[in-house]
Amino acid sequence: MLTTLQRACGLFLGLAVLFSGPALSHALLVSAHAGQEAISGQAFYSDGTPAADEAVELFSPPDSKQIQLSVQTNGSGNFTFSDLSPGSYRVVAYGMEGHRAQADILLQNPRSADNGTMQIDAADIALLRQDIARLEARIRLSDIVGGIGYIVGLAGLYLFYLRRRKP
Repeated sequence: MLTTLQRACGLFLGLAVLFSGPALSHALLVSAHAGQEAISGQAFYSDGTPAADEAVELFSPPDSKQIQLSVQTNGSGNFTFSDLSPGSYRVVAYGMEGHRAQADILLQNPRSADNGTMQIDAADIALLRQDIARLEARIRLSDIVGGIGYIVGLAGLYLFYLRRRKP
């Protein structure tokens, strides 16, 4: 038999779950691309808001612990590292509440593009990368159903424990 305290706790938890608002968790994402002697990109959160005025650091080589350059994002979350030599780089963005995101970039020598092939603008590639990062960060229905399943499963285990316990 359940005691009055256990019933009150169960009622309180049930009402808290029923009337709770949406969870406001989010992840920091960074989208970076290489241009001619520059690396630029955008830092944003998974809900689509830009990571404004956040620190972004550049490491070369990518596994280095030494910061080569550091910048702040603008109001739109955009950043640029310019006057870079060709090589491998790691871009690390730091957001509020300890969020961190990184991207590895290969900056190559500029090539002459007069060989009759189709030219792809770097801005187009940057937009595609941002769209892909936003799609990967979306919360899907399967994520929500999985979370609810965990909650129901844990509640079931607790109720099973209460039922099997000897008074």
